Amino acid sequence: MSKKTANKIIIFDLDGTLIHSIPDMCIAMNKTLEQFKLKSITEEKLQEFVGEGMLKLSENVLKFSGANLNLIDDFFLMYRKEYSENPYNLTTLMPGVKEILNYLSNKNIRINICTNKRQHVAEKILKLMNLFDNFDFIVGAKENVPLKPQRQMIDFICNQYDSDENEFIMVGDTKVDILAAKNAEISSVIVDGGYTNEDCKSLGADFYLNNISELKSVLNL
Repeated sequence: MSKKTANKIIIFDLDGTLIHSIPDMCIAMNKTLEQFKLKSITEEKLQEFVGEGMLKLSENVLKFSGANLNLIDDFFLMYRKEYSENPYNLTTLMPGVKEILNYLSNKNIRINICTNKRQHVAEKILKLMNLFDNFDFIVGAKENVPLKPQRQMIDFICNQYDSDENEFIMVGDTKVDILAAKNAEISSVIVDGGYTNEDCKSLGADFYLNNISELKSVLNL
């Protein structure tokens, strides 16, 4: 017997899936690069490095700038400070997000966020965008918790529910999200148009969407 639609629980990635945050990230990153007297970076280039957390992002930007990686600790801390203080000036919703969130709310589908963005920054942005109360649980980067694609953050969300009575679905825009879902042994949905340069159809997700508003067809609602 198939599971009831009401038992499906969604876990969304944040950056590139629900929100277009690159503009604010790029402002903070270029302020940091300026402090270190390094060349600036474009939004398009920065977007290639997003998805694995602030530390990996900082490392990739330093490599792109041709800087000594011995700077990584100071560079990372300065970028984290710059972005954490001003994460929401130019950030917007990704296409179709408002529609699908309203739709899921009307259908009483439980939704969550699992992001490699730092926990307090993710919460700050969602509050400023008046989205915070839409989600049951928001799980972001914390000390001593492995980031996606490891499964621990997804497991935390799943463990808040009765896993025997629910079907969990990870919705993201990069290989990191799909691998995290596979590692956690839950279904995966890839949304095109996010923060990856790879062919989304080749990333091995269970479902492929051109736009996140198409999620309703995956849920058979």
